[in-house]
Amino acid sequence: MNCFVCSRTGLTEAAIANCTNCGSGLCPDHLNEVEITITKTVPLGPEQALPLKARRMLCEKCEAALSQKGAGRIQ
Repeated sequence: MNCFVCSRTGLTEAAIANCTNCGSGLCPDHLNEVEITITKTVPLGPEQALPLKARRMLCEKCEAALSQKGAGRIQ
């Protein structure tokens, strides 16, 4: 699979990951790795953040859309 973003500019670059939101193949130059907080729900209590963070691979467009003010958090 090739990088979707590169292919739109006429380049051919191998993808090393896929955007977990839209599925586009991404090369190292177009890959955005973000950390997400994992929470657990406690009965009759607030959500609690766990100490270890997970990662999510996103393209630039999806990262921007999911990070918009008022859009909530990236899950």
